Amino acid sequence: MSLSSTVFVPVSASLALYSLGSSYLPNRTQSVRIGHHSLTPTRCTTGVPQGSVLGPLLFATYTTPIATITRFFQVCHQQYADDTQLFIALNPSDPSFDIANLTSCLHALHSWFCLNGMTLNSDKSDAMLLGTRQLSRTFASVRSVDVAGCSVLLPDSIKILGVTLACHLSLDKHISSICKYAYYHIRSLRHIRSAITDDMARSVASSLVCSRLDYANSLLFGTTQKNINRLQRV
Repeated sequence: MSLSSTVFVPVSASLALYSLGSSYLPNRTQSVRIGHHSLTPTRCTTGVPQGSVLGPLLFATYTTPIATITRFFQVCHQQYADDTQLFIALNPSDPSFDIANLTSCLHALHSWFCLNGMTLNSDKSDAMLLGTRQLSRTFASVRSVDVAGCSVLLPDSIKILGVTLACHLSLDKHISSICKYAYYHIRSLRHIRSAITDDMARSVASSLVCSRLDYANSLLFGTTQKNINRLQRV
């Protein structure tokens, strides 16, 4: 059994929300200032103010057409803030069709960005082929992806939201990055250990080291015992 409910919003409240949004976005200006010199303010016709409470919500609303574009090309996607990730599954017998479809989707997104006051930055774009070592040999001919007219090479690993993903779905590089970061701060803490109290040392170690060990640790499920031992030593 399913339940449904209807919420009625008074017309006066709707007009008030519309007026609030209208007063928040228009008539904004921006300028560049270096030292005592500044340029003439220029009116902002697109975008939302960064650092504001409504900024993330309005930006997410502004970029919702991205889902419609990717769905048209049957390309999976996910978004986090201003980062957009596209996913496709390649056909081992003929990957060229899937690559061409992804290229067309990227071209359509680039056109939409340009028409709506944004840009698809190819210099900050990454592409990677995920799969087992045996399967990767099947796609040896796939070496790059065209993003906004620029060829983006396929690296062995990329970093997504602080997690290093390897092309063969290994977490070895991610574990190495965590250990390197942790040992750096442990050595730094040792230099000032005699000058701080025990409680302060625990707070520093917890904020700098333990927080990094806890971050995204659910991804470590099923990893090798060797990697677990390396983290345990930290």
